[in-house]
Amino acid sequence: MKQFKSDVARSEVRGFYRTSLHVALFALISYAVDYSFQLVDIYWATQIGVGAPTAIAVVSSIFFLTLSLNEVIGVGTVAVFAQRFGQTDHARTGEAILLALLVKAVLGIMSAGVFLLLIDFVLISYELSETELLYTQDYTKVIWLSLLLVPVYSTMMTAMRTVGRAHLASYISVAAFVINVVANPILIFGYGPIPPLGIAGAAWATVLAQLIAMLCCFFMMQDHRFPVPVFSRGLLSWQPQLAWSFLVIGLPVGGVILLYNFEQVILTALLTEYGAEVSDGYGVGARIFGLFFMVNFGIGLGIAVAVGHAIGSGRIELIRHCIPRISLMIIALLTAVALLIFLFADYLMLAFNDNSVTVQIGAIYLRFMAFANIAIGIIYCYNGVFEGAGRNSPPLAIAVVIYLAFEFPALAYLGWFTAADLSWVWLTVSATYVLGAALTVRQFCKTTWRLSPAAQS
Repeated sequence: MKQFKSDVARSEVRGFYRTSLHVALFALISYAVDYSFQLVDIYWATQIGVGAPTAIAVVSSIFFLTLSLNEVIGVGTVAVFAQRFGQTDHARTGEAILLALLVKAVLGIMSAGVFLLLIDFVLISYELSETELLYTQDYTKVIWLSLLLVPVYSTMMTAMRTVGRAHLASYISVAAFVINVVANPILIFGYGPIPPLGIAGAAWATVLAQLIAMLCCFFMMQDHRFPVPVFSRGLLSWQPQLAWSFLVIGLPVGGVILLYNFEQVILTALLTEYGAEVSDGYGVGARIFGLFFMVNFGIGLGIAVAVGHAIGSGRIELIRHCIPRISLMIIALLTAVALLIFLFADYLMLAFNDNSVTVQIGAIYLRFMAFANIAIGIIYCYNGVFEGAGRNSPPLAIAVVIYLAFEFPALAYLGWFTAADLSWVWLTVSATYVLGAALTVRQFCKTTWRLSPAAQS
């Protein structure tokens, strides 16, 4: 591996680390806060009654499966935005952002339609009680509106992070979270003239917070201090080649996310066969783990932006030098987090639910996934390189192997043919990510990411 000795090279290395850390830290804050919407929903859902957490888990698994369509375009925008900004071509960066927003608005309408068509079909595969089904239907009637907002809102956040305004995205996320926290109990249980809306109130609180956040993003991006022009009439034009590049670059990662969300659908369906207390335990445990999982999203995006800037400015050797060192830091960080989760898993579950079966099931799940998350962090670290380079086919190939060739058949055997102890299910999921981490590091060493078409799109 090339060693950097000159002062300029050392400054470039520091700059790469600084960009990765800056974007990762503020992205982590945004992702964690955005995800906390679900924690708030699941907390108040446990106050509604048994079955409500299961309903949110079921709808969320289908919701995020549908939202994979958004990620197909979203991942492609990271590479294009970052590489154009790395070339200091602000006009073309703004041009790409505006086109992405228009494409995402159309995609949001399509996603909402797919969700509403898909959910009734998918619910047939779940063993839901009448109460759980009613909760599911009430939550669905409102949360679909979120699919109209998330694609546009997430692209605005991506734009801020790739042009050095990650802190603005974090501020907006925190404000949205506060709105969600305040609105949830008011809309669920009613207050003054506001009638109680039950589980639908949790969905309305999420939609309201996301709408306000999207409007805040819009006004901040119009400010003259924003580093690139976006909402300018001169930048508004239909460019099929650029739109196609979003799709081509993002499609493989969209496939990866689709497979991951299929995993969540399969696990949720499997757990509903064990009864409401068990599926509630998984529903609560999965939402708690999801908060820690957000660390990986921050890591991946921070590395993708730094890699995009490095490729855009022609400093490709920085990537080979820095990424292995960053991965060691990630392993140390996630190991410390895993130890904390292992020790305090029961207390984390008790903060949301006091049912002994529910707490036990959720705590076991959290302990397994805490250590699996170390392997997941390695995957996201190295996948960030492919994402920033706009070369996402290798991660898709790896996902096909670990999910379709290994995990899904194993889960089918364990869940539907042997009714195995759930520990075997979580061990299978953990082994899947360890295999994925090994394959991803191996693929990075082949340097298939070195040449990127994104900046020329």
